Amino acid sequence: MREKKDKPRMRTTRLWQAVFWALLYPGDIYMNIKSINVNIEDVTITWSLTANNHVSYKEDALNIAKILDEKGILIFLLTSILGDGYANAYLRENRLRARIEITVNVAKLEKS
Repeated sequence: MREKKDKPRMRTTRLWQAVFWALLYPGDIYMNIKSINVNIEDVTITWSLTANNHVSYKEDALNIAKILDEKGILIFLLTSILGDGYANAYLRENRLRARIEITVNVAKLEKS
């Protein structure tokens, strides 16, 4: 793996996601609000966070995931969901369904 100087960064509109992400990167967190959207149904705040005391491994995440054991891959999925993903539970045809989406750059996925 190559040495990275980038810091982990995240942008989200979900406050719970920002809080959990900050817990994953303890230390100095730079936080600012990128936008506030006021709509008829709700108000949406876009939070932007940067972990100043950590190094980003985002570019190497898929290569790291390949060598993880079962417990490690579950932790990897959790942090992926919190950082670049979305988890939702919903009712469909009177059954509770779960959906997990993780954002991955397709070009980088094909190289892995």
